[in-house]
Amino acid sequence: MEVRKLVKYSNRKIYDTYNKGYTTIEKITKYVKDGGDVQVIDHKTNKDITINVLSVALANKLKTNPEISADYLAELVRNV
Repeated sequence: MEVRKLVKYSNRKIYDTYNKGYTTIEKITKYVKDGGDVQVIDHKTNKDITINVLSVALANKLKTNPEISADYLAELVRNV
């Protein structure tokens, strides 16, 4: 799979350049979970904000389905 390029606009919408349409955090989460890679660029600043978007995706996933233990997350924070 190639890296899926996404552009985040100031209105919080995320545009998928591959599918040529807007996407959601949920769709991005599924794509990554299925083995895909993404790169998210802020339209206004042209900065790579992939980590920010994936952090939101993880937080949303944990709210609805806490598959990851608190101990694992604590260890992740310690090692970052």
